[in-house]
This record gives sequence, structure tokens and C-alpha cells, in this order.
Amino acid sequence: MSEDLVRRKKRLSEVGQHVPCPIWMLGDRFKGFQGPDAWVIEDPSQTYALYDSPRAGGVFRLDQYSFDRSDDGDTQIKISRWIYDKNQLGEIGHLTSDEIERIKKQKRLRIEQRMDRLLQCFARLPAQVSHGLAVTGTPDRVALWTVQAATECSLGSRFEPIAEELKWLISAAMKNGWLEQHELHAENRRLTPAGVKRLEELETKAVNSEQAFVAMWFDESVNEACEKGIEQAIRDSGYRPLRIDKKEHNNKIDDEIIAEIRRSRFVVCDFTCGLIAHKDEQIAISRGGVYYEAGFAQGLGIQVIWTCHADLIKHVHFDTRQFNHITWSTPEELREKLRNRIGAVIGDGPLKGR
Repeated sequence: MSEDLVRRKKRLSEVGQHVPCPIWMLGDRFKGFQGPDAWVIEDPSQTYALYDSPRAGGVFRLDQYSFDRSDDGDTQIKISRWIYDKNQLGEIGHLTSDEIERIKKQKRLRIEQRMDRLLQCFARLPAQVSHGLAVTGTPDRVALWTVQAATECSLGSRFEPIAEELKWLISAAMKNGWLEQHELHAENRRLTPAGVKRLEELETKAVNSEQAFVAMWFDESVNEACEKGIEQAIRDSGYRPLRIDKKEHNNKIDDEIIAEIRRSRFVVCDFTCGLIAHKDEQIAISRGGVYYEAGFAQGLGIQVIWTCHADLIKHVHFDTRQFNHITWSTPEELREKLRNRIGAVIGDGPLKGR
């Protein structure tokens, strides 16, 4: 978590007001249930508030009247996961009406992704090695609410903090041998050596690869951004960049792209595109290949880093705009931002310092 986020959380705890969580406050719909508590500090403009709610995934901004509390639980689940993921990147998500509409269009996580995220939550517990997480008896409510946000679980309550879905995920993880009951604290669950091994496998999935695949527009107008921005940031981080048009090969290019993405530790996708005039508008020439490569990498569970020139971000396709794009104006800015993102999300590569 970034220092800025820590400072904001500290400020909230010092001067904030205790209120029901605005995402999970469901009122009479659930027989008076008011949802887990949150801390709030109002912005002087009164246009939005800054909240800290474990059940909603952490710290977030919410525009007034942008969230319809009569919405279905599926939207609340997606929003909570989105907030949690933002916080893990050291960011504070801003929930505007447009952002919420984009979040609604996201697909729910696959079951294997939820299981893996469950283990990652256990690994982040300060006392996970010794005591683990209390899930029965007197459960660790705040920690459980955060885990439910991370794993896309549905509603628990003030009186039953652990949702049925989370109980099922924990039970499945125990059957897989990834979690176990603590021998001295029967209400606690903790990682097993097999669970730690599973986490190591996740961290090293593409792991021994020193390669980063670059997907972008093959045009002279972005060559400098690629060479001085993207490729240099990748090298700075300890990886070797590969742009398919710069590789000599005899295979069909689509097959070669798929093969190289599979060999890569992560993928950088730049959605900068050309524009054509149509009547009084500028129409984007969307880079279909870049969207395909980003989707293929995500399907394999390979991390995708999204970038786009600041002047063209509004032309990124609606269905992918909710992803956290790095926007840039110069190759130097792109290099710095991308290097920082790689360090935060991927970590240093095997070529660092060589």
C-alpha cells in the first residue's frame, strides 16, 4: 500500500465520521440491515466523499447520488472487488456514474481466480504464519469483510460477518490442502505448506521468463514512444522487451504472437491509435490486434499493463476503459510511469542491474 494511501487512512481514522458503508447499506431491503461500518470525511465541495470501508474493499471516493442502492448485489460485489484491486495498486478509486456503469459490464471472476485470491489474502495477514484468520467463534470481522471484497463474495451481515460463499471457498481450499485448521486455535484457518507452494506457483507462473511482450500500433508516429518509453522502461525493470514486428520468424504471425505471449512474464498493451475525419468528428482507427492480444494474455492469467496517449484515451473502447491505463504525453513520461507500474505490479526482473 502506498504511503499516500496510508496517510489518507490515518487521516480518516483521526477526523472521520463513522457511518454505514454506502455500497453495502441496504436498509429495509434486508430487514433493517445497515451494512458494515465505514469512515467518511466529506469534501468541502460536497460533490463527493472519501470513505474507508473494509466490506467495500478499502478506501474509495464516491460521487453523491452516483450509486443506486436499489441495484442488484452483483454490482456491489463487482464494485467492492474493483475498490480492493485499486487499493492493492496503492490507488484510490473514484466511483462516478460512468465508472460504475463500466464496472457493471465487467465479468465476474472465475472460480479458480477467486480461490487464488483467497490464498493471497491469507498470505497478506500479519499473523498468517502463526494464527491465521478466525472464521468461527469470534471471527475477525474486518479481515473477513476485506477477504469477501477481494474474492467477490456476496453479502454477510453484522451478525454473520462471513458469507456462505466465503465459507464454501475456505472449505474448498481446505479440501485442496491449501488451508488448515489451527491446532491450538480451532476457530482459525491458516495457510499450509501446500498453500504457500500454490502462491509461489502463481507468482512464478510465467516466471522464469525475462521477456515482456509489447502490443501496439506499428506506425512511425509511435516508434519513439516505443523505443524511448515502453522498451526502455521494460529494460530498466529487468526484462527484455519483444515487439513482434521486430522479430525475425518464418511462422504465421498470429501463431507467433500467441507463442510469444505464452513465453512472456507480462504484456504491455498501448492503445494509442490513429484518427480519421468523418463529418465534424474524429473517428478512432481502433487497434483490433492490441485488444486481441490483451484479451488472450488475460485469459492465460498473464498480467496486462494498459497504456495510451493522453489525447486519445477517450477513444479507448468502452468495454476496456475501466482498466487502469497509464496515460502519457511524452516518451519520457511513459518511461517513468511504466517503470513505476512494473515495479509495483510485477516486480524487478532477472536482468535488473545487468
